[in-house]
Amino acid sequence: KVLGEEHPDTAASYNNLAEIYRSMGKYEETLLFYEKALVINEKILGEEHPNTASSYNNLAELYKSMGNYKEARPLYEKALAIREKVVGEEHPDTAASYNNLAGLYEFMGKYEEALSLYEKALAISEKVLGEEHPDIAVIYNNLAVYYYNTGDIDSALQTAQKGLGEESDLYQQLLSLKNSAQ
Repeated sequence: KVLGEEHPDTAASYNNLAEIYRSMGKYEETLLFYEKALVINEKILGEEHPNTASSYNNLAELYKSMGNYKEARPLYEKALAIREKVVGEEHPDTAASYNNLAGLYEFMGKYEEALSLYEKALAISEKVLGEEHPDIAVIYNNLAVYYYNTGDIDSALQTAQKGLGEESDLYQQLLSLKNSAQ
């Protein structure tokens, strides 16, 4: 009412509502509010704005969680292209886009593409954020799970050990799986 239907803060409110509905598993409502946020961001901020990239990413995440990879892929790619252009290739948001797209490729069975993107996300994050940043642990976790899912338990263990530490739950689970397989 105060700011109007076409204001970035209104888009942010739509996005927040979408997050609430997503957490409740109400995907129809989630989709509606993410799309409203995207329309406002594109119109008011432009197609090459970081908030617009976030809207594309959020929609992609929703489609991925629904198993609709065909819809998710171009949205992830659009978010990545915007981030590469606007904030640069060596930025944490760009690294997050590489990580997200890698996860989608992994789900799609495009393992070589996924590995390349995970490695790129990790290299950027380590360079920009430093090796101790929590965001890097997320990438190491995803990469370790990737290796496990592709049958490379030794690389999964090494990645989890290096990035998460031997005390991490994932490392311990992978070690247990390896020991039980022997």
